[in-house]
Amino acid sequence: MAKTTVNIGFTVPPGMAEAFERLAHEEQSTKSELFRRMFRLYQSYLEQAEQSEKKRLERLLKPGQPDGGEPPEPRF
Repeated sequence: MAKTTVNIGFTVPPGMAEAFERLAHEEQSTKSELFRRMFRLYQSYLEQAEQSEKKRLERLLKPGQPDGGEPPEPRF
C-alpha cells in the first residue's frame, strides 16, 4: 500500500513556532492540518497573482488601447 503522507521538517524562530502552535490550538486544528491549509491558500494566492499579471499584460499589449500594442508614432 502506498504511503499517503510524508514527514517534512524545517526550522523557524522560537517565537514563530509558539505563534504557530497557538494558532493551531485556536483553530482547533493540528499543526499538520494548519500547515496544509496555509499551503493551499498560498498556492491559490500565487495562481491568482499570476492570472492578474497575465490579464494586465494582455491589456497592455492589446492593439488600439492606450499604452498597449502599437508603437508610438515617430516624431520628426
